[in-house]
Amino acid sequence: MEELESYAKQTEEFSTFGDMNEIQRYLRKAQALDAKLQAAAEKIEAFNAEEEAFGWQTTTYPNRLSTINTLKPFLQLYELTVDFNEKFKYVIHLINILLRVFKSSNKMKNAIGPIPGHQCHSVYCQPTICLFAGITDNYIFPSDASFP
Repeated sequence: MEELESYAKQTEEFSTFGDMNEIQRYLRKAQALDAKLQAAAEKIEAFNAEEEAFGWQTTTYPNRLSTINTLKPFLQLYELTVDFNEKFKYVIHLINILLRVFKSSNKMKNAIGPIPGHQCHSVYCQPTICLFAGITDNYIFPSDASFP
């Protein structure tokens, strides 16, 4: 099939891609090519079924598998990178929220002052926020800090 040769050439292009700003485009292109390869596989199966029905030897398409095997790591890389970028933005947003909560809770603690018997902020809340937000400065944690 001529289509398979074209798909093999398109797959070779992926080794030249390297612009992180274009990663979404690379992913769409890889997904479209993967869909075309799946459609070609279905055509090949139907064609081979007809050959078998006539008792003929089935035609093999070795470049189909090599094209799929070449495309697969690129497709996985692009999917992983796009997924990471989306989750990274969410995590950064969440960390910013936690830092605002941390700063606000410090302001409230300082405004209220120490209340005997109430260790929530210094023993539980503040270390938990720090741990999640990745704040590891030693001066933040009191000596009696315990993590959940």
